[in-house]
Amino acid sequence: MISFKTSPQTHRTLSKVSMILLSLAALLGAGFLILTAILNYFEANAILKDHSEVVAPVSLDAVTEEHHRRGRTSETYHFHYVFEVAGKAYDGTFETSASNAEPYLREGASVKVAYANAAPSRFGRLEVLQSQADFGSSITRALTAIPLAALIAFILHLMLTRRLFVPRETSA
Repeated sequence: MISFKTSPQTHRTLSKVSMILLSLAALLGAGFLILTAILNYFEANAILKDHSEVVAPVSLDAVTEEHHRRGRTSETYHFHYVFEVAGKAYDGTFETSASNAEPYLREGASVKVAYANAAPSRFGRLEVLQSQADFGSSITRALTAIPLAALIAFILHLMLTRRLFVPRETSA
């Protein structure tokens, strides 16, 4: 691995700057994840407060394949569904990994969709909305984001200050 030798003073400065910037990035990242969990919770509850359910047929739009290191590949399946409310059609999409796509690939596959009665354009897959509307799981996701973001920031800090930028040996 490439490493840059720096003076001890410069290394201390880089360590402080790295610690501050990565801590800030971790807080912003965790804050974004927490905000997303809270907004999803409120949106799901707003839809499920007064909703109707329909069963919509699912069709496969595309499969994207990503190539990773060491010859590994992963496939993402992109699905599409259409349902109708009061004569107006609404389109929805979702994607899933190859391991979770099997139920949607069957002949005649369908998905339960919940939509708000007051505004049918606010809709989502019922199972996803129920998961997001569960306060306990939303809090768990939000509180898990903080230590994970801190751990990632700490590992990046160590890689920067112990592997990439190393203090130069001082002659005694």
